[in-house]
Amino acid sequence: GRMRTKQRRPHLPPLGEVDRRQRRRDEGGSPRAGGSAPLSPEEIEFANGLVLFRDDHVIALNKPAGLSSQGGRIAAHTLDDLLAAFAKKSGVKPRLVHRLDRATSGVILAARSQPAAAFLGKALMQRRVKKTYLAIVAPGAPAPPAGLIEAPLRRELQGREAYVRVSAADHEEAQTASTRYRTIASTAEAALVELTPMTGRMHQLRVHLASIGRPIAGDPRYGGALVLGGAPASRLMLHAASLEFPNPGGGQTCVAAPIPADMTALLAHLGLTPTTPPALEVKLLTVAPDDDGVRLDRWLRRRWPHLGQAHIHKLARGGQLRVDGARVKAQTRLTAGARVRVPPLPGVSAPPAAQPLSPRDAAFARSLVLFEDEAVLVLNKPAGLAVQGGTKTRAHIDALLGAWGEGDRRPRLVHRLDRDTSGVLILGKTAAAAARLAEAFARRTAHKTYWAIVEGVPRPAQGVIDLSLAKTGLADRQRITPAAWGEAGAQSASTEYATLAHSGAGAAWLALRPLTGRTHQLRAHMLAIGHPILGDRKYATPTSLAASAGLALQLHARHLVIPHPTGGLIDITAPIGPNLEAGLAKFGFDPQAASADPFEESGPPPAKRR
Repeated sequence: GRMRTKQRRPHLPPLGEVDRRQRRRDEGGSPRAGGSAPLSPEEIEFANGLVLFRDDHVIALNKPAGLSSQGGRIAAHTLDDLLAAFAKKSGVKPRLVHRLDRATSGVILAARSQPAAAFLGKALMQRRVKKTYLAIVAPGAPAPPAGLIEAPLRRELQGREAYVRVSAADHEEAQTASTRYRTIASTAEAALVELTPMTGRMHQLRVHLASIGRPIAGDPRYGGALVLGGAPASRLMLHAASLEFPNPGGGQTCVAAPIPADMTALLAHLGLTPTTPPALEVKLLTVAPDDDGVRLDRWLRRRWPHLGQAHIHKLARGGQLRVDGARVKAQTRLTAGARVRVPPLPGVSAPPAAQPLSPRDAAFARSLVLFEDEAVLVLNKPAGLAVQGGTKTRAHIDALLGAWGEGDRRPRLVHRLDRDTSGVLILGKTAAAAARLAEAFARRTAHKTYWAIVEGVPRPAQGVIDLSLAKTGLADRQRITPAAWGEAGAQSASTEYATLAHSGAGAAWLALRPLTGRTHQLRAHMLAIGHPILGDRKYATPTSLAASAGLALQLHARHLVIPHPTGGLIDITAPIGPNLEAGLAKFGFDPQAASADPFEESGPPPAKRR
């Protein structure tokens, strides 16, 4: 019969003999797919030690060099085997959504459900996943030190081995391939290079670097040096340093893997510094006196505007964000002098320099002002302008705040409005003012009143919608839906409404007051009681879509009453914009006929709708 060689890996328990496998079955443990032997406690511990990040949808691991992603001809452990350590009670384990070569170390991603796997697979195909690698190459730095390699590739079999070669573009098996690179550090003998593959071909980085005369050290297959400066390149010196991807649960997630010890030692021997690019360093930052009382998430976003709220929450839940060494929540308030641990944030080596506003943009920003003093700024946000930026959002209120200066002079956001909602938006002009305004929203001492035009006429004409809400769906298809109290993900939510007028055309003009502050609360609540807001394409019915012809979202943040940070009250009203103006005109509503505060005139407590 055939002989099978038992492979042993450093740091990883070897596969045992048949009787040891049977003993593990008898003793219990994490099952492997396909009914094979369960993992030993040592193997489970090893697998858990690889985790860089996990949530309900994904798990990111730090794959060591020498560990195959999936099975092949070698009878040895694979990373796919070890994913059984994270299997559900049903036995279903996470599935890898991409691969790394056996000799490559670093970040690798697995999905924890089939919908998450499909979502990430699509993101990879659409090139919305950014991978960053580090490689030691020789001799010296590439020329030029940064650039784009565009060279088609094709596979070629030599016996049982597959090689990849640069190919003529018109070859029938050629595949387009491109790689961005930049030199981080170099000597005459070697260089540390950062690589970003723009396509995902087999052995792409290795072949592309060899094609420009700078093969990766420890890669004899493609001409890489096995000894540098008298020190051995013990394996392929290629490391998947970071991965940025759209999370199936929403937002962007960035995960970074530290440079492994063997690669760090070779870099130090070669005198290549920094051994860790700035983007991959852990930072310890001290909270300034002016930031005393500011929430951690807002403090972070002022320094790294590209960070999404979901990403900050995940960093906090994973223990990667810490204050004075202790675990914290995103909403934790900072104290002056505290030390904040900020984990590696791929894609940004330092807070990005603010781009100066054009005179035209600065003038536009100031034209939005409803009220301003030394502590507070109130704007009338136009519909269609986002409050903060995102992957596909370049124009937003946050970018316009440079009109008031940068650093400590830049106003701070304390709440948000949806992109298509117009109206009152309040900001703090100092960290202390922003903290007090945010506290007013958190303690519900701020009272917001919105105007909306909805389909149909609510009965009763005034009431409170008391209905828990939960997020469903993934990423850009996520929406807010009613949920039973106690259901996973459910959050209590209450909205007070009052009918201002109604028309014979089957529409009503309402005042809405959110008593809680959930995402899309007003839009989801009005749909839930059968009166969706007109112009809303996401929370709609077929009849509301028909009634919305020619209309944008009919929702406007009309009025805000909030304690001023230095004493007294701010009582501010935002004039309606052209979108709501068009809706009021369409249904014959007179904006001058509305009472200043319909909730003050309501008399007895309104009926509740659940």
